[in-house]
Amino acid sequence: MEQSSTEKLVSMVRLLDGPSVKAEEIEWAVDLEAGKTLIDWLAAQTPLHLDVEESSLELAQKIVLTGIALEREEVEALANVKTNPGSDGNAICMPKNYSIPSEAREHAKLMDLESTYIEDATELLRARLKQTKIANRKMTQTIKDLKHEIGRTSDGISASQERLAEMSIKAPRQADSTFSASIRCASEVLDVLESKGAGNVPTNTELNAYANYRSAVLTRTQQQVQDVVTAAAGLPSEAELEQVANRAAKKLYDRDIIKAAEEVFFCQQMEEVCRELEQTDRRAGVANLLLRVKSAQERQVDEDTAAMNISEELEIAWRLDQMSLLNEKSQVLQNAVKDFEDNIIPSLQSLYDSVKTSVSYMAEAEGLIAALGEEVEEIVESSRLAKDSRNNFGLSEETKTEAQTLQAGLVDLLKKLQDLRPASSEPLVLLDHEDVLRELKAVKEQERSLESEEELGAAALIQGLEYLRGSLGLLLSDTYLHAPLNTSPPYALPLELRNLERETQKKSEELRQSVAILQKNVGSLDSERSKKKLRSLAHRVLKS
Repeated sequence: MEQSSTEKLVSMVRLLDGPSVKAEEIEWAVDLEAGKTLIDWLAAQTPLHLDVEESSLELAQKIVLTGIALEREEVEALANVKTNPGSDGNAICMPKNYSIPSEAREHAKLMDLESTYIEDATELLRARLKQTKIANRKMTQTIKDLKHEIGRTSDGISASQERLAEMSIKAPRQADSTFSASIRCASEVLDVLESKGAGNVPTNTELNAYANYRSAVLTRTQQQVQDVVTAAAGLPSEAELEQVANRAAKKLYDRDIIKAAEEVFFCQQMEEVCRELEQTDRRAGVANLLLRVKSAQERQVDEDTAAMNISEELEIAWRLDQMSLLNEKSQVLQNAVKDFEDNIIPSLQSLYDSVKTSVSYMAEAEGLIAALGEEVEEIVESSRLAKDSRNNFGLSEETKTEAQTLQAGLVDLLKKLQDLRPASSEPLVLLDHEDVLRELKAVKEQERSLESEEELGAAALIQGLEYLRGSLGLLLSDTYLHAPLNTSPPYALPLELRNLERETQKKSEELRQSVAILQKNVGSLDSERSKKKLRSLAHRVLKS
């Protein structure tokens, strides 16, 4: 329905925050031709249709009327001009680039915001300039340090070159000393391997003893469990209990028995009534006697109702038997666990520690053997070069003497260690240099064979330990299931899980701190300054 001119005028006054006026109060002006023309003209200033949503219609109309209506400050200024006219009081000129008071206020706010932004940018530039100066000083100091380091490195390179020159002169003697050290290392490695090889027999014996004891414990435990199961098989089943309960109930609640019991009870009641009548006044005591008889009958009905339930009693007895069986099984399990904890697990743990130590010894021996192999290769290469140079230029008497001394010492060492040679080896013959090299190669092959045997023994031992640990899975699961507390030893969490729990708590605390910082940053959006920025942005969007 289209509004009338007076209604449109009243709506315009309301949108411009004018006085409260009703359309009926200005209807008289429509009767006048001049008033009607004026009201129609004013109503025509509002557009008939605005392409906006219904919720934003009043705001759009107010924005349209703002362009043709004076604001409060303009009205006051106009009234001041009319009351205090100057020389040109009848001519009011609008200044160039005139802005309405609301726009001037928003412009002033924007200027304030811009000045605030400029101040912040100035402070930021000052901070960056300060950081640039600090970085420049640090860069200068770093350049000085680099120059000093370059000079020190150059001095070190020069010193290293001098040492290399000296070492190139002393290389033959150092090779001899290295070869002697390699011989000593080889002797130590062979001694260690011999002692470790001799120690494998008791280890296997101990493992066999542990396995036999474990089998005995398991056999005894299984026999005890089987005895408990056999005892449990002698107990009646649920179906048999139900049949027994039915037979007992049938005998207990038989009609003949119930009828006989009722007759006996009736006779007892009648005898008691007769005795009461003989001892009391007939007129006054009959009513009380009847009441007592009635209450006694009600109590008897209640007692009959609360009679013994045969099924429940049998069920309680059956549960007590099952509890006894469970206690027996628990005792058997505890005895088995105690046997393992007292007699097997400590010995296996010590054996595991010994194997772990042997692995570290083996790794050290591998490193020494690898170093020995490299040094022997270097010695062989040096010997080849020396042989070539001897063929070309000949050897000095001093070099020949040292070589002969070293070869003689090596021959003596190999003869001392010939008891460690395999039984299938050929007789030891050390007549020349080729025999010595052949024996050294045989020693290397023996070392590799012993190393492979050591690895196989360690793998077999670890596999045996894993087999023993795997067989304890059922017993351990029952032990954990019936443990009083899940935090009591040995049921506490492993060290890795406890470390993981501590790290998780630390990460959670860091996340909580990050969330607090984020909430603080989000809360800063509710500040007065942020609200001013948002209002300024909304004003610019509406103007555009």
